[in-house]
Amino acid sequence: MSRSQTQSEKTRIVGRIEERRSLDDPLESPDAELLAIYGRRRFGKTFLVREHFGNRIAFEIAGLHGESTVRQLAHFFSALRNAFPEAIVTPPRS
Repeated sequence: MSRSQTQSEKTRIVGRIEERRSLDDPLESPDAELLAIYGRRRFGKTFLVREHFGNRIAFEIAGLHGESTVRQLAHFFSALRNAFPEAIVTPPRS
């Protein structure tokens, strides 16, 4: 493998055909879509999504393990505000 190869070229997704088809569904929809991926840790969810979508990801966030709903929402709002500062005006009420 040459040093000029990108990470995508170094690592290929093998198998995961059903999962990849599920990832394509939102791309083919004429509507805005939210895709939530969940499952046990260390099973390659983030890798699969990043490899499949590449630069088409507009926003991503990982939840906070063991935190309250209020803390999770605050974390989500903060990440959204940082990603799209012009779009978010007011934080959620607790």
